Amino acid sequence: MDEHHVGAGRVTSPPSAIAVSLERLIETAILGSRWLLIVFHLGLIVSLTILIIKFAQQAWETLVQVFTLSGKEVILAILSLIDFTLIAQLLFIVVVASYEGFVSRLDVGSQGVRLGWMSQVGFEGVKLKLLGSLVAISGIYFIEKVIAIERVDHPDAAWAAAAFTLFVIAWALLALVDQRCRPSQDGKVPNE
Repeated sequence: MDEHHVGAGRVTSPPSAIAVSLERLIETAILGSRWLLIVFHLGLIVSLTILIIKFAQQAWETLVQVFTLSGKEVILAILSLIDFTLIAQLLFIVVVASYEGFVSRLDVGSQGVRLGWMSQVGFEGVKLKLLGSLVAISGIYFIEKVIAIERVDHPDAAWAAAAFTLFVIAWALLALVDQRCRPSQDGKVPNE
């Protein structure tokens, strides 16, 4: 029996074997290209290593100078270490979520190691985690500016406050939209 496809108001013949083969080749190339993303993931892992080195350097310098630093300087150094930690966590979330989302599922082998949030957090949750991390990082930056206000230009502190406020508003709006669009237990989306 001769099959015909109906599309856009016209009847067409089934695609030829060459067209089907070409389509499969293109789709295979597109899906295979996801492995190119590994270069970016490896670059982010190198960035994580650089952060570890700078974290260790900052921690060592603070430890060596602890008796000569003022209270404010110690607080600023600790805030800087917290900043490094939050940025490292942000990098880790990006690497794991993007690898799992676009390249391949992480194979944990026989050890069965699996982070709880990896299987429970979807794309929306990852966006909220990322934005939440950015809110925390900008908040710490703002606190650093406030503590060192005598050494900081006031416009610089104002820009830090504005950035922090915008991140908080964006995070709150994203969380609200995510909550409003999430299906309830009965499968209905609110306000449908």
